[in-house]
Amino acid sequence: MIIYFDRKTLYPLLWVISLVVTFIFGIRIKKTGNLPDIQFILIWNHCSSVDDVLNPIIMGTREWKVIFASGLNRIPFVGSFLKYIGIPVKRGEMESRKEASEKVMDYLGKKKGNILVFPEGVRGIAKDSKDH
Repeated sequence: MIIYFDRKTLYPLLWVISLVVTFIFGIRIKKTGNLPDIQFILIWNHCSSVDDVLNPIIMGTREWKVIFASGLNRIPFVGSFLKYIGIPVKRGEMESRKEASEKVMDYLGKKKGNILVFPEGVRGIAKDSKDH
């Protein structure tokens, strides 16, 4: 089964679903400040799986794409979903980084939306971390 949403319905739908999920799980959100009305790149680190639920709430009904590890494409449902809202990157491969940079610049250049980046790329301690 393939489900397709156009841009005008996808982002408001994600926003509503995220609000419902946060309400069901009793997640409290404290907002300080506002995101700009112009295009932007939002950079924040993964703290938990809840981050993925909060993304649409933070971004509102604006269009956005998230940069993600291409290995997530293999996960059922998640991989299909990320095709709509993501730009895949193969970690550690320079060619993939260049390709992702070109996709990001193309996306921003066409004034389509905003970019969401998790620079550490993982939740918790990375396997190559010195603290691990």
